[in-house]
Amino acid sequence: MNALVTGLTDFALAAACLIFSWKLWSQHATRKGLNQSFFGLFIATALAAIAGGLRHTYPLHSHASLRAGVAVLVLAGVAAYNVWLIDVQLILGGDRSVRVARWIFRVLFVLYMAAMWSHPRFSTAILSYFPAAVVLFVIAVLRARHAKNRFYFFGVVGLLLCFLAVWANITQFHIDKVYLTSDVLYDIFEGFGLWGVYLFGSRVSRLASL
Repeated sequence: MNALVTGLTDFALAAACLIFSWKLWSQHATRKGLNQSFFGLFIATALAAIAGGLRHTYPLHSHASLRAGVAVLVLAGVAAYNVWLIDVQLILGGDRSVRVARWIFRVLFVLYMAAMWSHPRFSTAILSYFPAAVVLFVIAVLRARHAKNRFYFFGVVGLLLCFLAVWANITQFHIDKVYLTSDVLYDIFEGFGLWGVYLFGSRVSRLASL
């Protein structure tokens, strides 16, 4: 039963991220720069959540379950790559900085895959984008203090919920009586958190395109 509930919340998280991706893609005239990076973040997260949902529907330790688990780890790395690009674009800006950052982060992605090869754990995948999320959180806090805009506030709250999702997964916090496993709580907190990140991303992408 726990696996079924976890699979359903995985697919719900994927659906939410696909909606965020579609709205970003359709609402902005430009599909480059920040908009492209936020789009990449949500698409990678959606595909990772789908793979996670499939992993929980397959029998444990089956070949299909293992393949789905590998896909989750790879796509988590892609999501982290896009968060780092978002950080660089918000801090430095400029096409040249982004081009240099892309090559640096591609090297880091190769190192991440090597780490996943030796220690394939979901907690390690989560921690791979945690530093980038912390940097994005600081950016959102500074912008919220400076501009007093509700979209920046949504970004701050959203990232705090994402951190709460990481905490629930790392500590294996759960409420068994209502089937709220650590994975289910991760999906719930992450889904609402990414909603706030989407609202923040939509705002900064629009301003960057002006």
